[in-house]
Amino acid sequence: MTAILHIKTRQHRYKINLHRLIKLLAISAIITAFIALYIDFFRFPESYCTTYNYQLKNDLADGNPETMEYYNNNYVSNGRLLYGDRFIK
Repeated sequence: MTAILHIKTRQHRYKINLHRLIKLLAISAIITAFIALYIDFFRFPESYCTTYNYQLKNDLADGNPETMEYYNNNYVSNGRLLYGDRFIK
């Protein structure tokens, strides 16, 4: 037997299955979390992909000015440091 939540409005009474409501809320939370991670991955790919991280670190260590500008604009300005404060200029 499933529990039913009754919502009374002016003229109609709607029945909402609590089990379906809980499932809907759980699925909504999971989808929201995946969307947030998806957006974060495209904003900061070097945080999640070791190949990109390694390549960025090598370019920063070589002193590439374009890479330093990219790192400062995308990571340091957003308060996200991949390598501590070693490459901040």
